[in-house]
Amino acid sequence: MGVILTAEKKPDGTATGRIERDQAMFMGTRTGADYPQAEHALLDRARVEEGERVERGRYPVVPDVVEAWDVRTMLEINAPGITHHHTRENGIRIAIMVHPDGSWARAEERDGEVIVHQSGPRRLWDYLDEVRDHWIRHGLLPFHGAKVLIRPDGGIELRRGRWTATIGLSSRSGDQATAVGLGIPWGPDQPGGPMPPSSRSTRWTHATVVLISYGDTRAPHGQGPGSARGR
Repeated sequence: MGVILTAEKKPDGTATGRIERDQAMFMGTRTGADYPQAEHALLDRARVEEGERVERGRYPVVPDVVEAWDVRTMLEINAPGITHHHTRENGIRIAIMVHPDGSWARAEERDGEVIVHQSGPRRLWDYLDEVRDHWIRHGLLPFHGAKVLIRPDGGIELRRGRWTATIGLSSRSGDQATAVGLGIPWGPDQPGGPMPPSSRSTRWTHATVVLISYGDTRAPHGQGPGSARGR
């Protein structure tokens, strides 16, 4: 999942810009030959266990959230780090969501009726329903064209109308910004400095992947901002 962000760097170490309306897709980085065993164990539980909360779902099961770009992007902004799994067994559509904090959700759709099981510290299916609620009420999701402020510490603030969100360097999630290709943290007291180097891509672990184009307000007249392109 990803969004494209273009921004102009300011002398105070911030940058301002917007989320472009183009779509982007990036693969999250990881080490090792496979996903962590803890995720496999949680997925195995989510496939068969009765949830701490079981209720009828308000919406049909999305065949594949990963391919529903707008929904997945908004979901990762609101609740980064969720992994999605989808299967169809004996005519039953099954969607499973798991998170490293131990939360999981399973929705089963049979003959148009959806039953949702949820367990763990957070209710993951509720996050998905909130995204669909917003889309139905407003006809679009608010990250499209959102104004952006990149703070010197690397955090990104998004705003469109009354909607706001923050990405990166969250004490709640432990996310850390790193410069792609360099593998070093960046921030006020980090090796990467107070802002990423000009014209570099950046990503946030367990958060939205962002491709950034930086301009420099001190560039000579007639020179445009530096740009980053997907590799």
